[in-house]
Amino acid sequence: MISSVKRTCLTALITALFLFTSNNISAQCFEIESILVDACGPGSLEGENEMIRFKVGLNPLNSSNLSANYPTANTFLGICQNGASASTTANLNATITGCGFLKEPPGGVLPANANVLFLTSTDVDITANSFANLNDTLYVIYQCAGNTSGHFGNNSAGTKTFSISFSAPPGCSDAVSWNNSNLIGGNGALVNFDPAGNSTFANNGCQAPFLPVGISASAFVNTSLQICPGDSINLYGTLTGPIDSIDWTGGMGSYSITNNDTTTYYSSITDIDSFYIKIKGFTSCTAGVSDSVLVYFIDSSDVSILEGITADLCPGTNLTLNAAGASNYLWNTNSTSNSININSAAQYFVTDTTNKCFPDTASIQVNLSAQPTVTITENNTSICQGETITLHANGASNYTWNNFSNTDSIEVITSGTYFVYSISPCPSDTDFVVITVVQPTNVTITESNPSFLCSGASLVLHASPASNNYTWNTTETTDSIIINTTGNYTVNFSDGICPNTSATISINEQPQPSATIIGSNTFCLGESLFLDASGTGDFTWSNGDNGNATLIDSPQQIILTATNFCGTTTDTKTISEIDCNQNDSVYILIPNVITPNNDNSNDIFKIEGVGITSLTGKIYNRWGKLLFEWGDFNSGWSGDNSSEGSYFYILEVTFKNNTSEIFKGSVLLLN
Repeated sequence: MISSVKRTCLTALITALFLFTSNNISAQCFEIESILVDACGPGSLEGENEMIRFKVGLNPLNSSNLSANYPTANTFLGICQNGASASTTANLNATITGCGFLKEPPGGVLPANANVLFLTSTDVDITANSFANLNDTLYVIYQCAGNTSGHFGNNSAGTKTFSISFSAPPGCSDAVSWNNSNLIGGNGALVNFDPAGNSTFANNGCQAPFLPVGISASAFVNTSLQICPGDSINLYGTLTGPIDSIDWTGGMGSYSITNNDTTTYYSSITDIDSFYIKIKGFTSCTAGVSDSVLVYFIDSSDVSILEGITADLCPGTNLTLNAAGASNYLWNTNSTSNSININSAAQYFVTDTTNKCFPDTASIQVNLSAQPTVTITENNTSICQGETITLHANGASNYTWNNFSNTDSIEVITSGTYFVYSISPCPSDTDFVVITVVQPTNVTITESNPSFLCSGASLVLHASPASNNYTWNTTETTDSIIINTTGNYTVNFSDGICPNTSATISINEQPQPSATIIGSNTFCLGESLFLDASGTGDFTWSNGDNGNATLIDSPQQIILTATNFCGTTTDTKTISEIDCNQNDSVYILIPNVITPNNDNSNDIFKIEGVGITSLTGKIYNRWGKLLFEWGDFNSGWSGDNSSEGSYFYILEVTFKNNTSEIFKGSVLLLN
């Protein structure tokens, strides 16, 4: 049968037997192994859910002879094996998902070597402390119901002592002690005891205090897990719970024995770099439990020099050689570091001194190299914005530019100083070139387009921005020219870098200003007179009015001023006021606006007056075309078929005083 405790060296075993013999003679008929001191479940009913696990010795014991002494005020109420205990056992078994089983002792008799679970009440809460993972057969006994408070004083400090005794055979008892200050956590805290009565503390949560099935693998002290081919490893397994058999596996080598809890593994040359040796324990009702140890197989080493098998050394410089693939090294320079600094060409060796099985050596040939001379083909130059220029490096096999490019040529689109050098096999000198990016010039002529030129005058045209790169269509090359004739003038800009640009302006002739006052020289007493302006330019009147007409309501000398780009001119008329009610009075009223919208107000351009004996009238459009004429007082122009705008009239009027006068002016038609 496989032992349930770890096999240890002979000295440890003798010590344990001595302690067992000297301190636990009275406990040979049974041993207390574990107490669930702080049970899960309602705190007020903790006394119904506590448990004690013990193991019967070589002879059976009758549970009716059992009595317990608690470290609290609770008294032992006796063992009950009845309908209540049977029902509780059945209910607990229904919660087990493993292959374990709880059974009450037939007739109360606990068999020899039986594992026993002592529950402190038949009223135990079957959900408080789990039996789900039970994989062993346990005998279960119950204290009669009645105690609800805790039996083990887990809420009070100090050392506690608990004992169980059987009245037969004589002297059959066991007592254990522990200190509550060592309890781990709250609910689930338990105390385990070895055969010598030494306590250890654990907390498996809300689980009954049965031994779970477990196994672990370890190497004996002074046995290394790093091995060479042909080496061996001494191993042992630690088993807990009902394990029926074991099996050792793993590696390509062999075992001294595979079904014992101690074995020796003998390595093979076919073992891989690292592998696991596994121990597996089998039970009658589970797939088993397992554990493993990782074995590091020392294979042949692969030491290398990171710089390769050849390297270049530049004159006057040092080179660092770096070894990899091992932990300890020896160079032919007698250095034991993983790297060495050298300054001369030669062959260098490094050996792995770590690998006790397969030492390895690597070498490198270091050669002396010359320094390259690097140049850039292109000279300093300028390019237009948006264009690119390709710079070419020469003189080496590899290059590094200041824009981090490593090719032998780069494309440049921005201004700056560009330099290049080579670092392999040796650092070179550096060459550079300056590239200037020129903004395209957007040439303009600053004068308004179109501009006007007065007869007999001259005009200065200015190109912008200021530059000496201009050519006009007059062949002049300055940034400004003087012109005295009309036409189109073009200036071209060319800097030899960016595409040419140009600007054109149209120069039109501007007539001299002219001014003529159109209207009567007189107006009737108490009335007013409209005068019109005719000519070229912007009109202003001496009475403060601006525009093409003014209203006169007092005798005066009125002056019309016309102004434009070319200058100023005036016209003057003297206006008199007359009494139109006298028989010899004459006057004429000429409208300056008509609105032919049939509202009976200003619908017709009609002449009215006093002392007029005859008149003829003609209407012209702005291009001088005759549109309408009439010859009596009762007729006039209605603006038929004419659009809004200014129209011009000529009136020939004869007065009763045998005087005649011609009136010219404009009338505004508004629809």
